[in-house]
Amino acid sequence: MQEIKQIIEILELNTQIISQIPSVYQRTQEALRTAQQARTKAEELEVALDESLKLQSHYAKLLNMHDGGKRIGFKTTEEWINRLKEIKKIAA
Repeated sequence: MQEIKQIIEILELNTQIISQIPSVYQRTQEALRTAQQARTKAEELEVALDESLKLQSHYAKLLNMHDGGKRIGFKTTEEWINRLKEIKKIAA
């Protein structure tokens, strides 16, 4: 998320500097809009992941209570992502 914010800041600065060159200015404006859309989408996905994690943890707890299993519930999305990396579901 921080990287996207930095890209947006750089693009905004570039927009100010190169506003005198119409074609470059237009392409920079388009890149800025794309980066802002990516940031919005990333923020939405973070919320969705947080909500999904709450459900996963809740159901793990319920199922463990029901059958005495040892399903893992995660407190943070970072813990969940680290576990997925550990079991190689996502790249480390």
